[in-house]
Amino acid sequence: PPLVSAYMNLSSSMRYFGTAYNHAFGETDETGILVSIRDTELDTFNETFKKLFVNTRNFPTGYHVLVAVMETRVEKDADLIEDTTDFITELSQKITAESEHMDEDLLVQIKDLQEKVTVLRQNLMDKQRVISNLLKCDFFPEELYPRLTMIIKDIKGIENYEAIKD
Repeated sequence: PPLVSAYMNLSSSMRYFGTAYNHAFGETDETGILVSIRDTELDTFNETFKKLFVNTRNFPTGYHVLVAVMETRVEKDADLIEDTTDFITELSQKITAESEHMDEDLLVQIKDLQEKVTVLRQNLMDKQRVISNLLKCDFFPEELYPRLTMIIKDIKGIENYEAIKD
């Protein structure tokens, strides 16, 4: 349809899924399109896609893909928190070593990094809530419960790591 052609120019990531005639909804044509407002590659999706591409049998449903995305994202968050926390510690040690020359830029950098870690922690807590709710859903495949439970344990492990580092 002409409208699809117009949308095609909006984003290089647009996907067209076809058009169907819908008798039940006012006898209209419905077109399935997906337009991403981000035209950048996202590591989490790229890694999950690679896993899916290597062994498609491990991903028989969208639920399996969702769990893989969540696993990948929690792993990346853990790495990011660990690396950022280590960098904050390194910067803090510089302040201690050079206590007579207090560098205000260094303090601002530490504060900004601490704020980013706080946001990452909040995001992890949100992921934990989502996963906990998936475990309560009647429609979510029970075969994936152990993987969801493991993600929650990983998140708790990250919390414990943070408590030890603080």
